[in-house]
Amino acid sequence: MTVHNLFFTKRIISNIGPTTSSILASILIGSAVVFIPMLRSVPVHIVAMLLPFALGWALQLPALSQLVSRHLPPHKRGAAMGVLVAGLSLGRAVSPFTTGYMYKSSYFMAPYGPGDVLVAGLS
Repeated sequence: MTVHNLFFTKRIISNIGPTTSSILASILIGSAVVFIPMLRSVPVHIVAMLLPFALGWALQLPALSQLVSRHLPPHKRGAAMGVLVAGLSLGRAVSPFTTGYMYKSSYFMAPYGPGDVLVAGLS
């Protein structure tokens, strides 16, 4: 993963820029989330959901870091990066509980609905 990020992601972001890279990453992540309800077999799941999702996050995190570091003065970058990482960590910590609750309290497709709405709103 580290070798992939060092060579592949760095080249893409340097060629198209962090803003375009972040938009492309959002489209990849959004398409992966939208395809989840339609996937029935493991090979299709890997190609249509996991690969675009992984590539999207591999582009998104470095692009967000570059955008934060480019658009803020040097004395505010550390705090902004801390907020960015804290938000991402909070999402990773809370999402299993909220997804499990939605899955248990409603029906099996319920966890994907808010993600679809969120991705549609961000696009």
